[in-house]
This record gives sequence, structure tokens and C-alpha cells, in this order.
Amino acid sequence: SIASTRTASAVCISRCAIHIASASLSRLRQAGMGVPGRPWKMVAAIESTGFSAIAFSGSLRAASSNTGLVRLAQRIAPDELSIEVDEAQAAIQALPFYNEDLEAEPPASVVAWRQLVADADAVIIGMPEHNFSPSAVAKNAIDWLTRPPGQHTLKGKVIAMMTSGGMGGGPRVQAP
Repeated sequence: SIASTRTASAVCISRCAIHIASASLSRLRQAGMGVPGRPWKMVAAIESTGFSAIAFSGSLRAASSNTGLVRLAQRIAPDELSIEVDEAQAAIQALPFYNEDLEAEPPASVVAWRQLVADADAVIIGMPEHNFSPSAVAKNAIDWLTRPPGQHTLKGKVIAMMTSGGMGGGPRVQAP
């Protein structure tokens, strides 16, 4: 039903926000900001520094529920969390299929995608389940970020994944 879908979406978005908030607190602690045991000091540190995320949906479909989840995350984000969706979505659609032969001189679209992610504190992924696995669009976007080994763009990033993957909740696109 529509009501249960909305409830599931709200729960998913809430979990995503909690993940990002806890990861940002961890990063602030590592940077020596805030006072352990005094959460209001941590909140003040987040509010003063801000936190940015890029978000994309692994679906190209205009009416995708995963794209809807990503847009909902953007709409309900607190003021200190900026979430960019449109630029990220355009960037992943411009990517060529991953090809290791292109690593020596990556195409401009790959360089732009990696820079967009490098400039953000977090990545939020709306991950559809296609034929019992992550979508090719999402997998390709992630492949370009995780290569070459040891130099990947996702290192040190907060990553939150959400899915509206059918009645089972997308178990095949999430780690156990």
C-alpha cells in the first residue's frame, strides 16, 4: 500500500540520516573537535563546520522510487547538511562503462565524477535491485570511484545506502 511504502521510506531516510550524523561525529572527534560525553558540543561543532554529501540514484527511470528516496533525503536534511543530487545524477549518467584501459588518461566525465565525490564529506546512494543485484548504473559509478586500488576516491568518506528494492527491502544489494 502507499501508506506502508511511505512509512518504509521514512524509516530508510531516518536510518540514513543517523548513519551520516554518527559518522560526522566520529570525524569531528578524530579532528579534535567537540567534547566526548557532551553531545551538545558535538552538535555545535557540526553546525559550525557543516557537512556536505552528494547523492545519486542507481536508476535512470524518471519515476524511480530510489530517486524519490534520494530527493527526500535532500528535502529533509538539516540545514547543516547540504546534499547535492542533480549534479551527481548528471555525472553518473555521463560516465562511460568502467574500463581499466582508460585509467592512464581517464575521460573528463570520470575526472569530474571523482572530483565531485572528493569534494564531499559523504555519499548517499539510492540503490535499486535489478535482477537480484545492484543496478549497472550504480555499479559503474562505484567502480569508477574505487579504482585504481589504493587510490580510490571513496577512502575516508561516509557512505549511506538506501533502497526501496521491492517487498524484500533490497536484501541482495546490501551487505549482510
